[in-house]
Amino acid sequence: FKNKKTNCLLIIELKEEKDCLLISISDNGVGRTESERIKKMSNFNHESKGLFLVYEKIKAMKDISGLEINIETLDLVDSLNNSIGTKVNIIIPI
Repeated sequence: FKNKKTNCLLIIELKEEKDCLLISISDNGVGRTESERIKKMSNFNHESKGLFLVYEKIKAMKDISGLEINIETLDLVDSLNNSIGTKVNIIIPI
């Protein structure tokens, strides 16, 4: 929400679906494309490690448990193809 100052929304859902645990995390931020554009236009050189760390933890869980854990990252758009946020699904077999 760095680039969105008001009406920030983060939704975390957990549900069982087809013998899997589905963890969905969605937000109504500016989206990955717009965030990258803003970053390129500024002199801000911070490199986010958040997703990298999540992927590393998922990889470790896969190695330890042998489960096929999947991650999907979706860019959310409205009917005019304007970015309205991001959604990440983590799918863990149970």
